[in-house]
Order: sequence, then structure tokens, then C-alpha cells
Amino acid sequence: MDTLTSMNVFRQVVDLGSFNKAAESLNISPAMASKHLRHLEDCLQAKLLNRSSRHLSLTEIGQSYYRECCHALDILNSARQTAQQGVVNPRGTLKITLPIWLATPDFAKLLQQYRTLYPEVRLSLNLDNQRTDLIAHGFDLALRVDRSIDPNIIVKPLSDIEFYWVTSPQYFQSLSAPISLENLSRHIAVTPNYTSTEYELNSVADSNNTMMLKELVCAGMGVANLPHWAISAELQQGRLVRVLTGEKAKSLKLYAAYMNREHLSAKIRTFIDFLAEKLDNKKAE
Repeated sequence: MDTLTSMNVFRQVVDLGSFNKAAESLNISPAMASKHLRHLEDCLQAKLLNRSSRHLSLTEIGQSYYRECCHALDILNSARQTAQQGVVNPRGTLKITLPIWLATPDFAKLLQQYRTLYPEVRLSLNLDNQRTDLIAHGFDLALRVDRSIDPNIIVKPLSDIEFYWVTSPQYFQSLSAPISLENLSRHIAVTPNYTSTEYELNSVADSNNTMMLKELVCAGMGVANLPHWAISAELQQGRLVRVLTGEKAKSLKLYAAYMNREHLSAKIRTFIDFLAEKLDNKKAE
């Protein structure tokens, strides 16, 4: 028999002063209530109740056990209620790993909008361009452009992210001929060292930090292929210019990755739904 259930039966018997009343409140038979008490006494190797045809009374050991039993059951009930609230109402810390290039004013505004909607959620953000093991590092969620994730991980597409070939105005003005896919290898470039590139490039510097790559290009260190999220402000300000404008921009899918679809907590579910809606609206603008 389940000892936890037996503890609950014992508590009800004492509180109501009757096996019959306790059995009725728990929707079990009086005989089953008696079996639960015997199971508990056998487990403890101690008598908890003195019983007669008309009266019930706690033994000395029973009095002590009853106090501790109530305390334990109250803690478990409180824990259950807290856990259930987390499934229904977004609350607690949401640990997210996401690409460094999402460290932008636009994305920060989205995070603030989410927090306005769900103020009981605390965001813990780890920016890393490497693919991170969610389980090993205790993350609730990952935002990645790489879909090839552990087969036990669930992925949901959120938005298309365009990658542009860009350079600084100074480098662009120094060119004697336009940059094309065919002559990319003749130009100096800065490249990410956390992923491979499909083109042969004359890389003069590499970095694991997308924002560092952006600043190197802005400083005049050749060309780079960078996500629009990371460089939109620099394009508007004229610090960067697009090259290969006649070519279709490369587009990669941004995914939300999480561990289990069953019993998904409200904080994870609402964050994914929020991003999917906002990024879809942003794409439509």
C-alpha cells in the first residue's frame, strides 16, 4: 500500500474521530481505511490508535506521529500547489541560452514587453553562439538557428533571420570593382569561428562573438556575413553598407528548443508563444 495515502487516511481518522467519517470523506470503504492504518502501524512497528467500538484515542507515540504527519502532509500539499501554479501561471526564473547577436535594443524591448505581461517571471539570459546542452546546463529554453539538436529536444520555428554581406563605407569606397559571390575570395574578411562558411574567404580575423565581428567590419577589416538583427542600427546609421545587393539574402530559421512538450511550464509556453507572435509581426512590417 502507498504509505503517503495511509498517512492521509490516518490524519483524516484523527481529525474526524471516526473511521466511517474518514472513509466517507476520502471515498473509500471503512475496511480500506482500517487497512491503511494497519499498514502504517506495521511500517512504524508502533501502535498509533487505541480503538474501541465507540471511541478512538491516540497513543503517546500516535500523538507525536500525528503532529509530524500533519506537518509533512502540509509541506507536500504546499509544494504541489506551488508546482501547479507554475504550470498555470507564468512565474519563477526562466533560464534561456541564446545567440550573442540577439543582444540588440530591439530584442531587449521584446523581453521588456514580455516582462510587462508576466511580471512574476525573472529572466536569466546566457548569450553564447555555441550549441549548449540544455539538460547538462539546466536551461529551460534555447534560441538557435541550428535545428540539428539532440533528438530528445523539441524545436519550434519562430522566424526567418536574414544574413547580409556587409562592409564599411571606407572599404566599399576603396573598391575598384563591385563585390560578387565569384570574387569574394579576393577580399579580406572576418569570420565566425563557431560555425563553418560555405564560401572560400580570405579571413584575416575570426571570433566567437558576433558583435566583435560587426565592430571589426565597421573598423574597415573587409567583409562579413552577419545577421540583420545584429547590424540593423549600423545599416541605418551608415556605419555599414550592404554588398551583393543583387543576390537574395541568405535566410536561416530561428528556433525555440526545449526539453519536453508534456507538462510544459507556463513560463516556457508563454515565452515561446510571445516570441512567435512578435517575430511574425516584425517580419510582416
